[in-house]
Amino acid sequence: SLLFRFFRYHLRRAERLLNSRLVLVRVVVLFYAFRYLRVYFLEVQAELLRLRRRYFPPFF
Repeated sequence: SLLFRFFRYHLRRAERLLNSRLVLVRVVVLFYAFRYLRVYFLEVQAELLRLRRRYFPPFF
């Protein structure tokens, strides 16, 4: 019974640590995805601006 309680306590601690690690991994993945999407969006915006300047010259 004592061994079972000890094992259950360590299993719960490992589960909590794994959950915190999963949260950390999820935050890191979201951060990198957000950074990549921001860079990609800025490149697409620059490309659209260049195309607009090429095909529609400014009137002023």
